[in-house]
Amino acid sequence: MRFRHRRQALTALGAVLLLTGLVAGPLTTERASANLSVCLDDPVLNLSNGTQLMISTSVATAPKNIQAIVYNLTLPSDVSIVKIRYPDSGTLKRVSTVVVSYTNPAGSNFYTTDAVVSSSNQGASVTLTEEVQNHASGLDWQATASGQVNQDLLITFQP
Repeated sequence: MRFRHRRQALTALGAVLLLTGLVAGPLTTERASANLSVCLDDPVLNLSNGTQLMISTSVATAPKNIQAIVYNLTLPSDVSIVKIRYPDSGTLKRVSTVVVSYTNPAGSNFYTTDAVVSSSNQGASVTLTEEVQNHASGLDWQATASGQVNQDLLITFQP
């Protein structure tokens, strides 16, 4: 039951982002791209416990086919986001959104990233990569999940 509500929330958020993109789309300029695998708006999150999450999504389609990328992060309740950066956005249109919930128990060190890429190219493959670093503790961890657009891709990490 909980999964259904979360999926409905992600779907609603994706619909709002799609509508925003359709309205604002004609106001932006596009650059031609021969590359069929594109990384868009990969967020880097600095957390209050000194941990840095670097999330990247690679989609096997042209940028114009991507309508939204929604990252739903679940963090321990005693950890917060200090800063979100999008270092590699360049001139591409921002299509990603980070949604955060703090439902894991305090001190659990349990992090979950759920990503959904909305695209008009229904068969496009997606690779979600997450790297977690904390230089003070020596933590350096990376994982990937693969699937297709319009599917949940899930990465769970517990140091």
